[in-house]
Amino acid sequence: MAISYNFYVNGHFEIKSSLELFLTENKISYQKSPNEKYDLYNDCGILIGIKTKEVNHFEYEANEKNIDYTWGKCTEISFRTDKFFDYNKSLFCILKIVQFLLIQCEADAVLLANNESLLLKREKGIITTNNANENFTSMLKKILFLFN
Repeated sequence: MAISYNFYVNGHFEIKSSLELFLTENKISYQKSPNEKYDLYNDCGILIGIKTKEVNHFEYEANEKNIDYTWGKCTEISFRTDKFFDYNKSLFCILKIVQFLLIQCEADAVLLANNESLLLKREKGIITTNNANENFTSMLKKILFLFN
């Protein structure tokens, strides 16, 4: 089964150039379609979509609590994994991209699994994770600067 992840950044963030910089620096091959989709299936087993939304209302579960709030304009990058690709390799690539994007901007941000479970949140400069997902937390500790 394919899994989707959505990374939201509060406000407008020029994500395309940052994403392309990351892909180039990390020698990840991709194909860009006219509808702003990035196909990384060969190297990472993921498809990436980018869009800007005027208003984004969030309802998600984090640490067994339902969270409900609204941002104004936000930028969304969606990741969809290929169900036939190595899941851990796909998730590793997604987390490296998210790490890079967090460094590129200082705005509040959230990473959701299937648009319903919080995995990571940065609010007012403080990053927190949902420790309920052990596989995600374990991988996050291996690759991100957040736990140094």
